[in-house]
Amino acid sequence: TGQINSLATASIAALSTGGIAALGTNQVVALTSGQIASMSTAQVAALSSNSIGAIETADLSGLSTNDIAALRTSQLAGLATDQVAALSTNQFAALSSAQVGALSTNQIVALTTGQASALTA
Repeated sequence: TGQINSLATASIAALSTGGIAALGTNQVVALTSGQIASMSTAQVAALSSNSIGAIETADLSGLSTNDIAALRTSQLAGLATDQVAALSTNQFAALSSAQVGALSTNQIVALTTGQASALTA
């Protein structure tokens, strides 16, 4: 994993979606916030639910609202409650009704006031 975080952000951005999908959770957890932010929406979508769950909570802020909106419900299931709570209000507002509906009870309980207020009627 020491080799992973030594890669330039441009190198991570240049990986194919297949290359990104092949990263294990130990490799994903070693990615820096800059490397996470450099990933395209297609690359983020290629991550497994376990790999999404391996993203450090502080690094989730590097995901764009487009990245969040592109997550599959199975990927959202991979997020721990502290990761859900760490999503910004804008990131949370980018979730579709289907994505919000797929959140577990524990994930819903973890919502911040800002996230809860972002829920649409």
